[in-house]
Amino acid sequence: MTARLTRVVAVPTQAPACAGRTLTLLVPLTPDGRLDEGEVPRLADSVTATLAGGTSAGWTAPIRVGEDGWTLQPTSVEDAPPWRLAAGVLRPGGYLSLRAPGADPISYRIVNVAPLDRAIRDDEHRP
Repeated sequence: MTARLTRVVAVPTQAPACAGRTLTLLVPLTPDGRLDEGEVPRLADSVTATLAGGTSAGWTAPIRVGEDGWTLQPTSVEDAPPWRLAAGVLRPGGYLSLRAPGADPISYRIVNVAPLDRAIRDDEHRP
């Protein structure tokens, strides 16, 4: 079986501080829409989260699965501590959250879930 990466796009539910931000995950999913934790190590270099848009600098971080759940560590911020990512089933209309150490979680509403090859094809056809 070949795992396929899926693009998950989410927008923050809080405003105005997070206005214009978009969180994009590239992750392998199980058929029921959950993170395929068994495939994450095999695809480690490709499994990422990217936060972009808004007024502050964005970042990209690898997603790792450990004893404490999903973590990500922004690579563009020197000595950045790992953030926690919490989610159940990843589907449009669902929610996930990110939490920086010592901070309140930021909730995101999932707006799109698509296999990576379809997401790329869709992007190429946009005006």
